[in-house]
Amino acid sequence: MASLDTARPVSARPALPRVFLVWLIGTRASLFGDAVLYFALGWAASAHGGGTAALVLTAVTLPRTLLLLLGGAVGDRFGARRVMITGDIVMLTVTLVLALVGTHFGASPWLLVMVAVVIGTVDAFYLPATGSMPRRLVGKEQLPRALAMHQAGSQIVSLLGAPAGAVLVAAAGLTGAAAADAVTFAIVLMVLVRVRPAFDVERSPREEGSWRRWSTGCGSPWGPGPAARAAAHGRCRGLPPAGGVPAEPAPGAGTGGVGDRSVQDHGGGRGVLLPLRRVEVAA
Repeated sequence: MASLDTARPVSARPALPRVFLVWLIGTRASLFGDAVLYFALGWAASAHGGGTAALVLTAVTLPRTLLLLLGGAVGDRFGARRVMITGDIVMLTVTLVLALVGTHFGASPWLLVMVAVVIGTVDAFYLPATGSMPRRLVGKEQLPRALAMHQAGSQIVSLLGAPAGAVLVAAAGLTGAAAADAVTFAIVLMVLVRVRPAFDVERSPREEGSWRRWSTGCGSPWGPGPAARAAAHGRCRGLPPAGGVPAEPAPGAGTGGVGDRSVQDHGGGRGVLLPLRRVEVAA
C-alpha cells in the first residue's frame, strides 16, 4: 500500500527588496552613531555638574515631545524622505561643528545645551518620517517582516550603542564621538539620496475638525497621514478610561500606512515598539 505521506514543496519566502535592506543598514548605522553621541553628551555635561547634565537631557527631550505631532504633520505634507534628508543635513552640520568647536574651545555648557536642543528638534521631525518609511519601501505582504527587522536592528543598536560610546569617549572624548556620528549621518544621507520609495502610502480622506483633532494630539492639520499617526501615539494609543474598560477603536481608525501597525522610535534611549491604533477615549 502506497504511503500517503508525500513531501510537499515549500515555497520560499521572497526576499525583502534590496532598497529596504540598504535603507535599514544606513539608518541603523546612524542610530548607532546617535547612541554614541548621546552617551558622550551626557558624559561631557556631567563634568560641569549634575544641574548641567539634567539641563542637557531636558534640552533633548522637551522639544522632541512638544514638536512631535507637528513633525508628523510636516512629514505627511512634504514627504517623509524629504524630511529625513533635511534632518540628516542639519545633524551632519551640527556634529561637525561640535567636533571642531570642541577641539579648539572645549565643550562649554551652552554649547552642549544648544546641540541638545537641535538634536531634540530634529528628532521630532525625523522620528515620524522614519517610522513610516518601511511601508513606502516594501509591499503589504512583506511589511510584518520588514517591521520585525526594523525593530530587531534598533534593539541591537540600543544594547551596543552605550558601551561603544563609553569606549569611544574614553579613547577620543566628545569630539571623537561627534566625528563618528557625523560619519554615520553622511552614510545615511547618501543612502537616502539614492533610495526612492517604491510604494505609495494610502492616505485617509480629510476629516472635518482637523485642527481640533491635531490640537488634542489625535490627528494632523493636513489630514491623518501615516507619519502624523505615528507621531500621535502618545495621546491616542488606547489608554483605558476611568471605568477601567478598554476603549474601542474609533470608526475608520487604522486605515492606510505603516503608522497603523507600529513605529520604531529612533531617538536616544530608543528601541520601544509603540502601538499606534487610534481610539476614542471616554471622558
